[in-house]
Amino acid sequence: MTTSRYAIDLAGAPIAAPPGWRILPEGEAVPHVHREFIRSAPYGASNRWSERWAAPRRCHSTMTALRASIWGSVIAYAVPVAEGSPS
Repeated sequence: MTTSRYAIDLAGAPIAAPPGWRILPEGEAVPHVHREFIRSAPYGASNRWSERWAAPRRCHSTMTALRASIWGSVIAYAVPVAEGSPS
């Protein structure tokens, strides 16, 4: 049986969000404001463009979701408390 490692650090402790932020529950969508619009050519079709919203942005600022990661692998997402249901 596999257990989720979401929001758990390598030592097995839960990841705590910084003050004013909350960890998104596993499976909850990253709010639209924190997604970036990607325009890319589909594989093998350099003259046609594919447009889609990707989640989430890969950097942190006051306007993007905060991510906790180990060696580049995202293991939890946090958003400002005012943006979602209180936890």
